[in-house]
Order: sequence, then C-alpha cells, then structure tokens
Amino acid sequence: MKLKAKSDRVIITNAEFATRPKCLDSRHRPIIDNLYNILMVKISVSKARERLSEVVEIAQTEPVELELYGRRAAVVISPSQYDEMLEALEESHDVTAFDIALAEEENNIPWEQVKRDLGWL
Repeated sequence: MKLKAKSDRVIITNAEFATRPKCLDSRHRPIIDNLYNILMVKISVSKARERLSEVVEIAQTEPVELELYGRRAAVVISPSQYDEMLEALEESHDVTAFDIALAEEENNIPWEQVKRDLGWL
C-alpha cells in the first residue's frame, strides 16, 4: 500500500490497496497491540464508499479510520478485534465492580467461608 503522510493524517494514494506493508510480524507483537494498534489506515468516507469491499478486507488485519470533512467519522474493525475489545471492556467493568465491592465497609464474607458454603472445600 502506498501511503503519503500529510501532517498528522495518512493520505492513501490511488494505489491504496495494491499491497500491504508488514511493519510488525504478528507473532512478535504483544496481545495488547491487538487492542491498541499504532498503525491505522485512514480514508475518506467517499473513497471508502467506492471501495467498501477492500476496506472490509483491510479491516480484517487492522482498523480503518473513516474521515468525513477531515474529521474522524467511524472506525471499521474485524469482528474478532471487536469481540476482543468488548471482552476487555467487560473485564474492566468487572474489575471496577470488584474494587467497589471490596471498598464497602459492610459485612463482607471471607473467601474461605464462601468456598465452604458452596461445598468447594
């Protein structure tokens, strides 16, 4: 893919979807990079409309940011990346709820007692 940088945005040229640069081999990338990609293809909504199938294809390996009048309008990501992000968000909410529950000063039941009550011991 032939990309040209223009200020803080990446402008995709006419050969936009011809090839795909491999900057990092996915085997060497930490799992967290799947949630926070550094590289992102940016394309205008009108160009994306013309080449939707190619945008969807690229979104399988990295997010594609759609711009409308030079501003972020949407991001296209793969279903698997969406699922990972949703799972991470749910985990974050669970951790927050757990921390709030631990901070409460009410009658907390010790973990060992809970395990005994459930028959785990």
